[in-house]
Amino acid sequence: MADIYNITNVQNANNLQGFLLEVNIISNGMFGTLILLSVFAILFLGFKGFESKRAIMGAAFITSIVSIFLRLMGLIGDTPMFTTFIITAMAYVFIRFSD
Repeated sequence: MADIYNITNVQNANNLQGFLLEVNIISNGMFGTLILLSVFAILFLGFKGFESKRAIMGAAFITSIVSIFLRLMGLIGDTPMFTTFIITAMAYVFIRFSD
């Protein structure tokens, strides 16, 4: 049976950021990373009207901006943030030199 997490008596959740940090602690730090992955997937599907190269570039760029905010909130570490930067740079290079 799955573990049931009781978060009704979270002492540090005085605002939304505190609540999200507590959820991130309970999920062993995966909450912020999964938010990033979800944002990328939703944006990629939203940009699917364009060609795939441009959809990946647009989704990666906006995800990089979101990762900065998540890092400032303390929901993700440096590694996921810099990973989004690297993916954005690789997508830019691929678009720039593929034609």
